[in-house]
Amino acid sequence: MEADHELAGSLLAKLRELTGGYATPADGCPTFHAFYGALALLEADTHRHIHAENNLLFPLALELEASA
Repeated sequence: MEADHELAGSLLAKLRELTGGYATPADGCPTFHAFYGALALLEADTHRHIHAENNLLFPLALELEASA
């Protein structure tokens, strides 16, 4: 699963790069702004999810497995 997290992080970084950091053009329509805002939220939520699994859930699972 950690390899999946690495891949997800790489894909999100590429998405951020391709969108110029989710910066909408000055003449972008409201839908364009909403879409880029949603992409930024998706990235943030995914990073929080990965952090929770890598730093909280996985170590706890390993600890429980070792004590069983």
